[in-house]
This record gives sequence, C-alpha cells and structure tokens, in this order.
Amino acid sequence: MTKISQNIWVDGQAAPVGVKIPDYMRQYFKKTADDREGTLNYVGFHLTNNELNVMLPKNSAWVKHVPSDTINILIDSLRDNRARKSGDTTTEINVSTNDLFAVVEWLIQDFRSNGIFEVNHTQWNKNRGKIHWGRTIKKTTPFVQDDNLVLLNLIKKKRVSDFDTVSQIHASVMEHIAERFGVLFHGFSFKSRLTRIDLGEISKLQRILNKTFTKTNVRREKMLIRGLLNYLNLIEANQSELSIVTTEFHVLFENSFKQFIGDQDKLHGQGAVPSAIWSIELPGQKTIAAKNRQIPDALVIRSSQGREYLDIYDTKYYDLTYYKNMPQTSSFANAPADWYSVGKQFFYEYSYNRQAISANLEQGYNYFVFPWPIGSLKTLDAGHVDISVGTAQSQHIQLLLVDPIELLRIF
Repeated sequence: MTKISQNIWVDGQAAPVGVKIPDYMRQYFKKTADDREGTLNYVGFHLTNNELNVMLPKNSAWVKHVPSDTINILIDSLRDNRARKSGDTTTEINVSTNDLFAVVEWLIQDFRSNGIFEVNHTQWNKNRGKIHWGRTIKKTTPFVQDDNLVLLNLIKKKRVSDFDTVSQIHASVMEHIAERFGVLFHGFSFKSRLTRIDLGEISKLQRILNKTFTKTNVRREKMLIRGLLNYLNLIEANQSELSIVTTEFHVLFENSFKQFIGDQDKLHGQGAVPSAIWSIELPGQKTIAAKNRQIPDALVIRSSQGREYLDIYDTKYYDLTYYKNMPQTSSFANAPADWYSVGKQFFYEYSYNRQAISANLEQGYNYFVFPWPIGSLKTLDAGHVDISVGTAQSQHIQLLLVDPIELLRIF
C-alpha cells in the first residue's frame, strides 16, 4: 500500500499558526467577514495525492497522526448513516461524498462479496461432473443386456471458471484502489496473481468492458462493469480526490450518547413532557391550534438506595478550547451555551410531569454534555450552571465531558 501522510484539522478551530490551508481544503472552512479562512466546519476525510486530511470532532487534540482504528470508527459512522435528526424519525443526517468515494466503496464491497470477475463456461467430458441425460441419450447408442438398456458412455458436464481480460482489468483496478484509497476502507489491500493491465490505456479498456457488457445478462456482471467504467472515467478525468464529510456531526454525537446513557423512549411521552399549546383567533377566521413540543435529548430513570430519580441530559457539541489557555482571572468569561439553551434545560426539569410516569419518581440530575478527548468511555465532571429566582432554591445543571470517538465505538 502506498505510504499516506496525514494533515490534521479540528472542527470549530482555525488552522494552527504557520500552517497553510491547501487550496482543496478551503471549501471546508468558514469565511470570516473579510473573506479570510476562519474555522473548520466539517468532520470527515479528504484524500488526495497520498495526503489524508483528517477532520476531527470539536475539542479533539491536535496530534501528528491519527491511528487507523480511529479512522475506521469515523468512516464507519459516516458511511453507516444511521443517525437521525433530533425529534425526526425519518430524516438522515447529511453526509457528503464525492463521485469517486461512491464508486470505490461499491467496488470494494462487491469484491469482498464476490471476488475477482470470472468467466464461466460448460465443459463436456466422460469422467467428471454431473450426468447430462438428454445429451447422453442423444449421443450414445445403448445395447440390450438381460432385457435392460445399457449405456457404456455417460456424458457429463462441469462448469469451469476461467479468467479473461475483463478479470485482469478488474484485478488491476482493485490493486489501484488498494494502493491509493485502502486506508479509508479498513486498510483494504489486494495483490493479484493475474497479469496487471495498464490502466492508462483507457480507450482500449473501455472498448473491452463495453463489449462484455453487451454480451452478458447477469446482473452482477453488468453492475460490476458499470462500476469499472465509472472508475476509469473518473481517473481519466483526473478526479483522484476522495472525500466523505458532514457538517452535522452533532447528530452523531447526540445519538451515540443517547445509546450510551440508555435513553428511555417511554419517558418522552406527551403526558410527561408538556407542550406549549397555542390557540390563534384572527379576525374573521376560524380558531387555529398549534403547539411547541419539548424535545429533551435523553431521559433516564436512575435507581439509588431503593428510590428512583429522573435524570435529564442535553448534548452540546460546542467548542470548549477557548477556555484552555484563558488567563485565570476573577472576571466572567463568555459562556459556552447561550441563555436560550440554559433556560430551556432548566424548564425541562421544572415542567416535567414525573407523576405521569410513576407516583414514586423523584427529581434527579440535570446535565449538559460536551465532547472532549478523554481517551476512554467514561464521563468526567466539568463544573455546573446555577441560577436563582427570587428566594427560590437555586436550580442546578451539571456539566459532563465525554469522548465522541469512544461513543462511536459502541454506536
């Protein structure tokens, strides 16, 4: 496999001082007011000219090299596309791939399932294979023995696999893919024993593939030949860049945490999570009803010392690196989440009807959950948010850190 170098970028962060952003990477950075590159706005990968650009989730550490298992976890999470948008059970997250990624992905999956293309033909003989009775009776003269017809020669048939030029093209393409792009597909590698075809002879190879395409009615063969033609066409057009990215990694973070913490669907029932009900009466119009529904990220019943408590979680895929190098002063810093987020989280706790679930259910903990490169699947306490209203008791939101890569390992 060709040696691949890595360039590391972090979502929500500007390029490090002194590091020039390659032209092909500028599309992934937000522009500032004066049209300069600001911060990265994607998570994913861009591979070109043997350079793998790794775009890590927010708050990730700036490292020199990302291990292959982390690459595999992120790629699988993006390709799997299982995550759903908050409150929506039908819409998948937006994961963008370029044309080459889709072609390479299909060719690798097909190869892993079916191997290199083979030409099958039937071989007739007298020794090996399955007896073909119709051909035997037609070609062989029987004789009579004890009132029975006897056939001395039984004609048999056997399906024989063979490799031809299309097989060589397929093998050569898979070697080419393994060398250039295998790093993004679980280290896919392949070395063929067949004679290697010069993939630079695009026109010649296209004629061979198109000729075979017109002769076969086998669905897999037709799909494979289309895939090989698409790959050759993209290579001919110098489209050798391969990318898979998303601007919606926050959804993956949210859904993987919900699975980790054990979000309980029954706790999201309308009887327990109240909605704001609107009744709109415009002059001369019928009354219109509408509502705003609260959608907490995760609700969990926790048992402790024979009692049950409701814990409420809200994931915040926000950048916290602002605080890493901040001078330790007594002045207030900018808050990581706005007042709307804080007020909404407090209201989840204030308005939740625990009695709709159980007469014995009590108020538990309220959490904000932020991504952080902990390196293991655990949560770390990172402080709290407090708010007091008049003489009422202070409400409290605890802050948690959790590693998004470790969450994706179990997602």
